[in-house]
Amino acid sequence: LPREQRPVEPALRRRGWVRGADVYPMIGVQGFPELTVSDVLRLLAGDFPDLLVESLRQLPGPETWVWVVNEELVFRFPRAGFGRRHARVDVEARVVSAVRETSSGRAHVPPIEYVSPRGYSGQQLVRGVSGEERRPPREAWPALATDVRSLFAAVHGTPPPAGVELEPLPDADELLERACADAPVAGVDALVLGSPPDVRGDPVLCHGDTKPEHFVLGPDDRLAWVLDWADACVAHPMRDLWGIVLW
Repeated sequence: LPREQRPVEPALRRRGWVRGADVYPMIGVQGFPELTVSDVLRLLAGDFPDLLVESLRQLPGPETWVWVVNEELVFRFPRAGFGRRHARVDVEARVVSAVRETSSGRAHVPPIEYVSPRGYSGQQLVRGVSGEERRPPREAWPALATDVRSLFAAVHGTPPPAGVELEPLPDADELLERACADAPVAGVDALVLGSPPDVRGDPVLCHGDTKPEHFVLGPDDRLAWVLDWADACVAHPMRDLWGIVLW
């Protein structure tokens, strides 16, 4: 329906989401309560009136309510309790824009096309298989490693945009102590862990959360996309190895 003909649900008025025909901020910095189709339609209509929504479907997400719009865009609404993510949506958009200035970034980082002052964003829907769901066979690793190395060389060489925070690495001795304590659970001999490496170098722009689920692979097991830049930070480049080793 045209925006002016869409009914306003009483529940939305009770939550303070609607005044008259317009949608207003409702939650400060704590994130969104669970969203229905009607909720999402009203938010998008209020923030992006030129966006014609023809279809909506929901996807699972641990930190965000994820909605696919028109099978072309993915909107992520931070869940209640994830205030940091809610507050960093502008920073994430600036980081993505900066990284996409590089050729590798344009090839592997989908653009964020919509940013709401309410703390959610929409970006291009990408296709592929999550690294959490697939571990490529050994013979595919050299080519995949080349893709990952190329992208993160571009990321680490990108000047950090405004608002990206400095996050020093945790104390190496403390990490080693924890690793030794956890080694028996993982079936690892703590004696092989050795001493902490001597980590040197200047801090650079980092993705900050390189878990396998944020890597999307193509049908040839090459790197297709790297998603979710909400935890981007300025840190030692070692920061971006943490999640990759989980593969």
